[in-house]
Amino acid sequence: MKKRFLMVFGLLGFIGCDKSDDAIDGGDRFNALLGQWDIREIMAERAVDLNDDGIASIDLMDSQEIRQCFKDNVTTYRENGPSGRPEYSVTDNTLTCDDDPMFGFVEQDNWRLSEDNNSIIFDERDPFRIQFISKNKLIVETDDLDLLGATFIMTLTYEKR
Repeated sequence: MKKRFLMVFGLLGFIGCDKSDDAIDGGDRFNALLGQWDIREIMAERAVDLNDDGIASIDLMDSQEIRQCFKDNVTTYRENGPSGRPEYSVTDNTLTCDDDPMFGFVEQDNWRLSEDNNSIIFDERDPFRIQFISKNKLIVETDDLDLLGATFIMTLTYEKR
């Protein structure tokens, strides 16, 4: 009985280990970022009202603070864009905002990793501070502004497509 328990427990432990969720060290982060990412969670460090409805929220993904069409966007990191530099883009997916075409660009920028590989630096937008990255998951922090112009930290969790 004891042998069977240890064998089953060992097998479950082996099956439960998913190497794709292992954190990636700084040197491998560039390649790990490449590809398409879906946003899974958006959290604010404090309750914020971003849509001027008088209701402040911390969980921005499961509230009405951010329009639904933005929550469906696809974020892509490419090794080379048209400028020959690494390119960052955000595109509409199936939920489009206003008159935007499906799969149209919402944002485009160039990106690079900081010298210590702990931040994603953009030409046009505020940097993303990498909190965690694996082959399938990316968690970043960035500074944003509420309606009153006060800065807050927003944490974004992405899952690789």
